[in-house]
Amino acid sequence: MSDIYVEPKDVTDLDDCIFYHTMDVPGYGTVKGSWDLRRKLGAYLGNVSFAGKRVLDIGKASGVLSFYAESQGASEVVAFDIDGDRYGRDWVPYPGLDMEELLQKQKDHHKKLNNSFWLARKALGSSVKLVYGRAYDIPSEIGSVDVSILGSILLHTINPVQIIIEAAKLTKEAIIIADIPPKTFFRLPRINFLPRFIKKRMKPCAWFYPNAETKVQGSWWSMPPEFMIRALEMVGFEDCKTTWHLQLMLGKPVVVYTVVGRRTKPA
Repeated sequence: MSDIYVEPKDVTDLDDCIFYHTMDVPGYGTVKGSWDLRRKLGAYLGNVSFAGKRVLDIGKASGVLSFYAESQGASEVVAFDIDGDRYGRDWVPYPGLDMEELLQKQKDHHKKLNNSFWLARKALGSSVKLVYGRAYDIPSEIGSVDVSILGSILLHTINPVQIIIEAAKLTKEAIIIADIPPKTFFRLPRINFLPRFIKKRMKPCAWFYPNAETKVQGSWWSMPPEFMIRALEMVGFEDCKTTWHLQLMLGKPVVVYTVVGRRTKPA
């Protein structure tokens, strides 16, 4: 095994875990998380076929997308995420922010989040590999992959375009980006109207979330699919298709879009 892959960790206690996604875990039953993608995982991933593909899941959280790709016949799946003990998330640096306290909370959170991946991996009998690092500098040692997944992580990063560039360096066939559209478009009456509506209204612009008055933390950007498409085109993935679906967050339906960009030009 290459040195870049993390040695599997033996985790068996749910109390040592935080699950980001609701998952059905053999021997443990249904374990609740903030997001429940179970009914529409295929739609969330753009209904891309993973059969025989080598897949990179960037920002794996509890690993639900990695395990799904594996269950759909992927030849190998590499999950990639930050190790809370070594890397900090992109906190919005408001004046007076207690960074040491935030970093300690982050370490505890990511330890339990990574534990949920290891517990589920063992229970599922999965062979998904894990690499720790920062998405701004994905190790080239991972090697080329057929498909890369960016599942609702770009909004949490200060430089989402750099992450798309990094993914493109390793990806031969397709990049899947799932995200949430700007709040302006959350309350549209029927999801079937979204594609026509957005073609008229949305531009390839990102909405900036941080606000010095409210000190909102956790997200940097809200980006429409046109933004993702423009970035994918920039790195040679010009064949792009956008689909829309409803997913459950904290038990409530949320509009989510998925852009699948397929490579049309060599790296």
